[in-house]
Amino acid sequence: MGGLRRVATWVFRALLLLLLSVLALMNADAVHLRFFAQAWLVPLPLVVLASVIFGILIALIAMLERFAALRSQIGALRHEVSVHEAERHRGPRPVAQADFDPDAVRPMER
Repeated sequence: MGGLRRVATWVFRALLLLLLSVLALMNADAVHLRFFAQAWLVPLPLVVLASVIFGILIALIAMLERFAALRSQIGALRHEVSVHEAERHRGPRPVAQADFDPDAVRPMER
């Protein structure tokens, strides 16, 4: 069943690529692209593709700070887990007299 789903996914991707290619070829008219004092005649699909790539780059740059923070948090959590694992393998620590609080002990209820 998984193989059929994989084939269907690739067929869908191929059809989508074909449709987008046809759309790009049918709308390949040149557009005037003006940037400051410069002007160029560029095919419309190239402008759209460049805009999508530029938008993805801006989004990735905006997410870099969050990625770094999450990576730091993962490192801290891994360290905490390793400390707890080391304590677990050492066994329980002996209870010192200073750790015992007689006021914390409640009498048993009947």
